[in-house]
Amino acid sequence: MQLIEEVFAKEVYAPFVRYCQLHHLREMEDLRGFSPAEAAGWPGVTPALQKRVGLLLSTYWSRHPQTPAPAPKREPLEERVRAHFEENAHRVVRLSELTPIAGGLGQKELARMLERVDWCSCLDKNSYFYTSPKGEASR
Repeated sequence: MQLIEEVFAKEVYAPFVRYCQLHHLREMEDLRGFSPAEAAGWPGVTPALQKRVGLLLSTYWSRHPQTPAPAPKREPLEERVRAHFEENAHRVVRLSELTPIAGGLGQKELARMLERVDWCSCLDKNSYFYTSPKGEASR
């Protein structure tokens, strides 16, 4: 990543570079989401300089778009739901509490999934409880 002082190397940007140094902004990535108005009132940072800084930042970001971070690897849905059941094996689990961990899956789809697994049983249409799968010793 480029340093701020390399990108803003011209003398005209010196007050802005000094502002960045004193605010521990060292690399260009530190300025992602930065508004030049944040430096308003700093000695030497005039409205004209703010405008120039904004233009240079805009140009820089268009040439150096943010590379998206790799998506975190998620457990498959069935494993996440089973982990929730195992953590709550001492009580009844309602479908409504599973929807936040289901990643947008509706209650009907969750119910269908729970019908086919061997580690939970249905109490009523919205309530389930954990059961040890066949062949697994109870805890």
